[in-house]
Amino acid sequence: MIKISDTEYFSNDRSIRFIQGDCNEFMAGLKDNEFDLNLSDPPYGIGFSDYERRGSGIKTKERHTKNGKKKWDAFVPSNEMFRLMQKISTNQIFFGGNYFECLAKTISPNLKTILQFKEYISTSTENWLFWHKQNPVPNFADGELAWLSENLQPTQIYFRYYGNLEGNSSAVEKIHPTQKPVDLYRNIIRLYTKPTDTILDCFGGSMSHAIAAHMEKRRLTIIELDIDYFSKAIERFRIYESQLSLF
Repeated sequence: MIKISDTEYFSNDRSIRFIQGDCNEFMAGLKDNEFDLNLSDPPYGIGFSDYERRGSGIKTKERHTKNGKKKWDAFVPSNEMFRLMQKISTNQIFFGGNYFECLAKTISPNLKTILQFKEYISTSTENWLFWHKQNPVPNFADGELAWLSENLQPTQIYFRYYGNLEGNSSAVEKIHPTQKPVDLYRNIIRLYTKPTDTILDCFGGSMSHAIAAHMEKRRLTIIELDIDYFSKAIERFRIYESQLSLF
């Protein structure tokens, strides 16, 4: 990786830009439609970081991040922030869109079963990407929704994900409570972008998206506010690049 400062890095080929900071400040300096796609996973504001696993008594934020208490899910982005994210990008994909009233006409944050997801999608006037997680046990939701801007085609992606098990692979260490699989992002990038497209991610988290974009040879700017998550994600990408050099 190429270190520009303590808050900015580039991948070795400069296709991926990493920024530690406030995405609002970054976006304020952008032109309309400067990015082709905003692909982000915003906090849902449901207090997930305070949620305790049934039977374990261990708080999710402490169990998964090992960084002590965090307030990453204590707020939801404002309507103004969503409008700004839409203004500076031609198209958008926002995970958890059914939690945000400025995106979904009818918010429905408690979807769990396949039937509930199908009913919600069938009655919604919005475009949705449905990620079918193929969970082997019923204590987690069967899937997750991502809101699509009007020019993007609705779709379903089938990709097994349970805890930190991804696809048919072995367990992957989690550095963020809502960490998503690299291969899931690769599927989305192939479906919704061209090789010349530029992508923005305002909520970097574990930065699975950065690895996926690099694998798919896309240009990505990815931003994370929390210094702990940013540092761990930078190290994750550094390890990924070092493995590439071996081959």
